[in-house]
Amino acid sequence: MAQVNALIRARMASQHAPRIPEVTAHLVEAGGKRLRPLLVLAAARLCAYGGPFHIHLAATVEFIHTATLLHDDVVDESARRRGRPTANLLWDNKSSILVGDYLFSRSFQLMVETGKLRVLDILANASATIAEGEVLQLTAAQDLATTEATYLQVVRGKTAALFSAATEVGGVIAAAPEDQVRALFTYGDALGVAFQIVDDLLDYGGSAAVIGKNTGDDFRERKLTLPVIKAVAKADAAERAFWVRVIEKGDQQADDLAQAQAIMARHGAMDEAKDEALAWAAKARDALAVLPDHPLRGDAGRPCRLRRGAPVVRLQSSIRAAATHQPGCAACSARAAAWAVSELANSPKQVAPEPDIRASRQPDIEASEALQCAMAGASRIAGASRSLRARRRKAARSATP
Repeated sequence: MAQVNALIRARMASQHAPRIPEVTAHLVEAGGKRLRPLLVLAAARLCAYGGPFHIHLAATVEFIHTATLLHDDVVDESARRRGRPTANLLWDNKSSILVGDYLFSRSFQLMVETGKLRVLDILANASATIAEGEVLQLTAAQDLATTEATYLQVVRGKTAALFSAATEVGGVIAAAPEDQVRALFTYGDALGVAFQIVDDLLDYGGSAAVIGKNTGDDFRERKLTLPVIKAVAKADAAERAFWVRVIEKGDQQADDLAQAQAIMARHGAMDEAKDEALAWAAKARDALAVLPDHPLRGDAGRPCRLRRGAPVVRLQSSIRAAATHQPGCAACSARAAAWAVSELANSPKQVAPEPDIRASRQPDIEASEALQCAMAGASRIAGASRSLRARRRKAARSATP
């Protein structure tokens, strides 16, 4: 993973636009689970890949993911991401959109370097599907007639598409048999759906300090997530009037989030959504049956052992822990993935044939002095208590006679 991070830092540099590494570093250096690139690395290793291009593809999916986050925060008018103020709050909406566009472009440069047309096809389709899912979510927003089928279509677009692309390209770059590539796609798709359902659940029952964003953001943004859709379907007349007021009309009061949680609990909406997350996690686990025996597959009959040095880590158990609100659930997948990569780094490499087509000369992945300065500046900006725009407004007022 260190190689992936180094490549990300190198490729987010810009010789002519220092704003690009500033904005990118603010989000990338904030951490995050790096789950999508880890899925690429794990899928490639599971299929005995020994070449260099899984690093490129891991960086590619992280760039695509980061670009979507920058765009999403503008669309949603979010103020917090990964425990920090959002880039659009610290800089402006234009910077967030344009830097997101730059990262999309960088991601395509990286995937082309693998020399695999099928990889380009998979990731290009995933990018289009993500955008389609976001637009569908926008058109379905605040519409109480939204069904679970529409919700699933949105989730498969905006979240699961990149999960499945990450696992699929890991198999493709390793030249795995077609049945294994299909299995990796199914695994990523099901894991992505489970992941998003859990994320939606945590918005109503998680801690802002743990999940890295404000609790109740989906409610305040009037999103029709799975627990809300289930509660609306079972609502009586008074409850439906409540949902019309807070979701369709946007007339929200201080205690409305608590009332929404109470209604969902009354109808078992949260529990039903948890069960669906577990079912999708089980589907992901079952998809691995055709893949080669490997410690990364884990043992479906054993509970997740999240301790440093553990030889087996299963992300499905992270989904289960989160869905059942076990202690430390939100950080579970991050620790599991990090330790899995640690295990990979300490294991002997399995050598597979190199790809037929070589990429161009690899760039120097050491961060330049200019980039390091930009990243340091971004960190200082992120640590400030007020946004740059607020400072500029204050300065403008002070300068006015």
